[in-house]
Amino acid sequence: MENQTGRSMIEMLGVLAIVGILSIGGISAFQKAMTKHKINQTTEEFSQFINDILGYSAQIKRLHKNDETAQLINISSSIEFLKPIKWIKRGPYFYDSMGNRINPFLRNDGGDVKIKKFALDYEMKIGKDNIELCMAMFNMAKPYYEELSGISVWTKTESVGASGSRTCGTDGRKCLSDVTLTDIKKFCDTCTSKKEVCTLAIGFNL
Repeated sequence: MENQTGRSMIEMLGVLAIVGILSIGGISAFQKAMTKHKINQTTEEFSQFINDILGYSAQIKRLHKNDETAQLINISSSIEFLKPIKWIKRGPYFYDSMGNRINPFLRNDGGDVKIKKFALDYEMKIGKDNIELCMAMFNMAKPYYEELSGISVWTKTESVGASGSRTCGTDGRKCLSDVTLTDIKKFCDTCTSKKEVCTLAIGFNL
């Protein structure tokens, strides 16, 4: 009687099932790694963008010193040369490598003497990945707590966040330098799937 060296159909189906499960696991791990890479890339680009804005802040304000016609002055055209290479400008806005919209503007504050304050509105499409991005953005901003007036999560119904060094403790908000991962998770969890957009408002002491 000859030895049976072939595989039965049941064995082959079992092997295919195992391969399929492993493939799904591999794809999931790859997708998570790619998301992590995109988030890291975006926060690195944003950090460089902030550094460049800080370096050119005096020139930016001088360029718009006579612009008193609006409370909010979009300055994307003035600082387009500072945007990271992978960002694109569309109309008055920048869009980062994850497709999120950045609105850079000067705000006229004060009475007769106008004080121009620089700010960014970073609008994220809601989803699990952007909750992680939101948390990464807070961590990215922490080293700038001296230069920032604060960073907040804005939705249609509330605003939560932390303040920079000049106002922390006086406005009822925690200092940006002292926020924990638990605090940041709580801030970013206000961006729920029920809302169409969630905005990170980043203000500067400029």
